[in-house]
Amino acid sequence: MNADEDEEDASFPCCRKRQKQHALRGQLRICVAKLDGSTVEITARKDWRVDDVKVHVERAGFWLRREQRLLWEGQELEDSKELSNIFNGEGRVYLNLLRRDPLQAEWLLKVMTQDKNETTCLETAPLQVREDKEVILAAARQDHGGVSLNLAGPTLWQDKEFVLEAVQLNWRTFLRHDVYAAYSSDRDVTLTVVVTHGRSLRYISSEFSGDQEIILAAMHQRLQMNELAPALVVQRNGAVLETLMRDHTEFVFQHAAHHLRAHLAFMIKMLHKDWRTESYAEPELWQSKEYVLAAVQHRGILLKKASKQMCAEHDVVKAAVTEDGLALQFACEGLQHDRDIVWAALQQNYEVADMLAPNIKDGILFNLVARYHKLVLFLSSLEKVLLRKIGI
Repeated sequence: MNADEDEEDASFPCCRKRQKQHALRGQLRICVAKLDGSTVEITARKDWRVDDVKVHVERAGFWLRREQRLLWEGQELEDSKELSNIFNGEGRVYLNLLRRDPLQAEWLLKVMTQDKNETTCLETAPLQVREDKEVILAAARQDHGGVSLNLAGPTLWQDKEFVLEAVQLNWRTFLRHDVYAAYSSDRDVTLTVVVTHGRSLRYISSEFSGDQEIILAAMHQRLQMNELAPALVVQRNGAVLETLMRDHTEFVFQHAAHHLRAHLAFMIKMLHKDWRTESYAEPELWQSKEYVLAAVQHRGILLKKASKQMCAEHDVVKAAVTEDGLALQFACEGLQHDRDIVWAALQQNYEVADMLAPNIKDGILFNLVARYHKLVLFLSSLEKVLLRKIGI
């Protein structure tokens, strides 16, 4: 179809309607309303940010962009968010517009635009500004929770919501004398601190040492490389990294209540986070089928720590040899001759053949496995020869 035909088609109403629909695709009609009832309607692209909408609202004769607060369904929209990440689909969207206090707007602009290498401008701010939660948190996000939080007014530290956000930005604010005195017995704050930084476990109140969620959160954090300065060079050193992981596990259990070591559900959860926690399990757990099964699924060789009764459980032993064939040596004598168990062990590690009883070695099953293994070795050797010949 040539250009003339396109122009001809565009003269028809149906074509004009189709072109208009195509032009509006990916756009939103945003209706912004003030409390006094005055409104402005904006056609916005979905790749706009909220800040772009504020620019157009200002151009329409409303308040300055820095003084605007746009709310949708009761929630204030962040300037940096793209409209496509907020609104699904296309059509008309209704936003409410509130006016920010001019002093707050002025200082928000200052903290958001200051040079990160300069001293924070809040040092010269009046107390009214340093008591403003939104300004302080905006400044703290800019300097990663550094100096700005130390300049917060005293009444802000009595606001639990502010404290929760502050410790997420910098967990060390929890150690401030006034904060620690007021919130060290607060579970929400304590959990937030530990989730933010696992090594903070050493500072929590003893009343939370038996709290499973808090201890598991610390375990989940594992290594905090900035706390373990010597570890900064070990990311390529598996042996050192393994040592650090073991040290972190030891650290967590040093600060956890001792009775948790005998708690079945808790210790299974710890196993899933780090199999090394098995060394802290109380002896009675090794008589529990549920715990032993979870342990050998992570490390089959842990079957050696299980009770004699567990070493005679078919499903426990099979799970162990499936993970590590060499665990067969710790199974009870009867299961060491069980063809199902032996087959699973051989599939995992052919070296198991060296520890098999003569009657098993002479069996048809063993011969089949041996032949299968020889075939695998032959094919592997053949592959290497072919790869060398073609120069790979």
